[in-house]
Amino acid sequence: MPGLDDLLGSLTKQGGSSGGGLEDLLGGLLGGGGGSQGGGLAGLEGMLGGLLGGGSGGSPGTAAKGMNMTAIAAALGPLIAKLVKSGGLSKMVSGAQASGLSAQADSWVGTGGNAPVSGQEIRGVVGDDTVSELAKNAGISDDEAADVLAKVVPHVVNGLTPDGQLPADNDLDQLVAKFGG
Repeated sequence: MPGLDDLLGSLTKQGGSSGGGLEDLLGGLLGGGGGSQGGGLAGLEGMLGGLLGGGSGGSPGTAAKGMNMTAIAAALGPLIAKLVKSGGLSKMVSGAQASGLSAQADSWVGTGGNAPVSGQEIRGVVGDDTVSELAKNAGISDDEAADVLAKVVPHVVNGLTPDGQLPADNDLDQLVAKFGG
């Protein structure tokens, strides 16, 4: 999946790194590191800092909006793997559409920009249990976890659908399994 690798690589790579983008993204999320120089938790922390408005500069684990990026990055990996495997990516998109977020879900899958969602809206997409799991594992409130997921989920869906099409569940499952997810 070269196109998918290239797009996902742009989500996690910093500078002149090498390796497959999809593998780097999943490896970083799942703790496997992938092939990137700036992958793993450090790359994910930088991406989260950018998404949440904290930037990627500063000391390791720099907080954005008072949140510990290291803890959030460590908690997000297994959670995202669980959300996308076994048909979960399709279920998330369907859940968004069923929650009245069809335009937003279509934008995440499509090739244009991602329409934003609120923390409250993302709860209807991923469920309160997922929000609570992230909150518990990252040491943040449920509202903060929902806000994090509202920023991350659209980028994950967008990154996994570079051609405007949902990938085959088997393809995602194989990549998640490769990194122990």
